[in-house]
Amino acid sequence: ETDEDIMRSEGISGQDSGLKSDGKDLGNQMCFGQVYDSKDLKPFKWTCPFSVSITGNKLPRVELWLRQARSLGIGGQLWVGAERMCRWLADKISREGFIEGQRLSQCRIWELGSGIGLTGLFLAALGAYHVVLTDLPKVVPNLQACRDLNPRLASRTSVRALAWGQGEESKMFGQERMEWPQLVVGVDCVYPGTFDALAPTLRILTQNGATILLQQEMRGKRTKRFFRTLKKVKATVLHEEIVGSAEGERTLHRIYKLKSKSSKSIINSSPPPRRSVSTAATGSGGGRGGNQGDSEGADQGGEESGGKGGGWSNPKEKLKRWMANKRVNPSAERNSAPIAAAFKRILTKYKKSMGIETRGAVHVFEIASGTGQHGAYITPRVSNELKDVKVMWQPSELTTDTFDSIVAWAGIAGLRDDQNGQISVLDPVVVDASTDWAKSLLAQTGKKYDVMYVCNCIHIAPWSVAQGIMRGAGGVVRNGGLLMMYGPYAVNGILTPESNQRFDKWLRDKDPEFGVRDIKDLEEEGEKYGMKLIEMVEMPANNFIVVFKKTETN
Repeated sequence: ETDEDIMRSEGISGQDSGLKSDGKDLGNQMCFGQVYDSKDLKPFKWTCPFSVSITGNKLPRVELWLRQARSLGIGGQLWVGAERMCRWLADKISREGFIEGQRLSQCRIWELGSGIGLTGLFLAALGAYHVVLTDLPKVVPNLQACRDLNPRLASRTSVRALAWGQGEESKMFGQERMEWPQLVVGVDCVYPGTFDALAPTLRILTQNGATILLQQEMRGKRTKRFFRTLKKVKATVLHEEIVGSAEGERTLHRIYKLKSKSSKSIINSSPPPRRSVSTAATGSGGGRGGNQGDSEGADQGGEESGGKGGGWSNPKEKLKRWMANKRVNPSAERNSAPIAAAFKRILTKYKKSMGIETRGAVHVFEIASGTGQHGAYITPRVSNELKDVKVMWQPSELTTDTFDSIVAWAGIAGLRDDQNGQISVLDPVVVDASTDWAKSLLAQTGKKYDVMYVCNCIHIAPWSVAQGIMRGAGGVVRNGGLLMMYGPYAVNGILTPESNQRFDKWLRDKDPEFGVRDIKDLEEEGEKYGMKLIEMVEMPANNFIVVFKKTETN
C-alpha cells in the first residue's frame, strides 16, 4: 500500500499528516501550536514547549535541530503524536524519576519507526544512557541527518535500519551482539499495512525483557483489534486523551504498555557480558572536558566511579553494573582499530629512546577521555605488542559525569581486576585542560608520564585548550616522552580536502572560538614548553596523529 492508501484506510486527513490527498505538500505543519517550515531538507529548531525536572532539578529547555523530508511521505515528517509522547514521558520522569522502573541515565532505549527522530533524540537530551533510532532503509539517511544535526548527542545515540518482521532483530542481537534494549518506544506505528510485520517484532522484543511504550492515535476498529489480538504480548492502556483539531474533529490518543505474557522472558535484557572488547567502539569526547553528551539527571553510581574494583565483591554483580553503566560513542567505531594500530607502531618505533623497556611499563595520560572506550581498547593491544611492557592508562575528564562509563569499559575488558593485580586503567581524575593543571595532576598521581594522548578535542574547544594541553604536556611528560594528538589539521594554512573545509566552517559558525587547528600554530606553541614536533601519521577519514617529543631543555 502507498502512504496515501494507508492514510485513507485509517481516516488520516492531510491536515494531520502534512500531505494532501493528491500527495502535494502543505505549506506548514502544526504541532502543539507551533508552525514548522515544511521545505524539504531544510533544518529547523524544535524547542520543547514544556518543562522537565529530574530528581527535583529543573532541566534547561530542550532544543533539537530536525529536518523534514516530505518526499519520504509519512516517514519524513514531524507528527503531532511524537510531541504528545515527549510530553507524557517528560511528565512521568518528572514525577517518578524513572521510566518503567529504569533510571533514565542507565536505560538502553530503542525507538521504532523513528521518522525524523524527535522522541528518541528528546530522551537522549534528557540523559538516556543510549538511544537507537530505527526506521526503514529509505528513511535512514534523513534520520541520520537529523541525528547529526545534534552533535552533542552523538555519544548517546545511533541509527539503524530495521524492517519489521524480517528477522533482523535476531541478527542484531545474535551475530552482531548488540545489547538488548530495556525500553522500546514508538509513535503511530500501527497501520493496516504494518500489522503482520510489526507483531513479530514486538513479540521478539518483549520476550527478551523489553518494555514497549507505544503512542497511538486510535483511527479505527482495526487498530484497537491489533492490540487486543497480539499473541504472547500483554497490552495495557497507560494513558488516553481526546484531542480536538482546528476543524472540530475529535480523536482518541492512547499510550500502550506492552510486556511479555511469559514468565520465562529474559529479565537481564542484555546478552551475557564479554571479557573482551575486540569489537567495541572506542571514542573520546571533545571540548574542554571531552563529554559531548548531555548528562542531566545521571547518577554517579556510588563506588563505581572510584575504588579499585568498582565497589562490588560479587563478580557477576560487577559485570552487570558495568554493562549498565558503559556509554557508547558510535562514531568511535570507525577510528578505534586504526588508532590502536598507530599507537602500537609509534611506541614500537620510539620505545628504546623513551626507555620504557628498561622500566617495564609505559604510563599513558589521556586528556578528555569521554566514555572511556579508547583506554579500554588500546591498553590491552599495546601491552600485547610490547610483550614484557605493561601499559598503565590514566583517564581524565572535565567533570565526573562519565566516570562510571570509563570504569565500566575498563572493567568489561578485564582491566580492573584488583584481586589479581591486573588494574591497567586507573581511576579517572578531573582535569580542565584550559587551566594550568599540570602541578595539581602531579600532586594527585605522583608521577610523570611516558605518553600524553588527546583525541578529537582541540578543534571543538577554544584555542586556550590547545595552549593548556601544550603547557601541561611540558609539565607532566617525562623527558623523551611523547604527546600524541588525533584529529583533523591544517598544514601551513592549507586545509584539505573540501569536506574538512566544510567541517571547519560549520564549527566556526557554531562557535567562533572553535575550528580546525594548523600544525604550524601547534608547533610554535609546543616549542614554548619543550615539545618538539617529530612526526605526522596519516589516518583514515582525513585525520592525523601528530607526535611531539619532550626535549630535555624546558
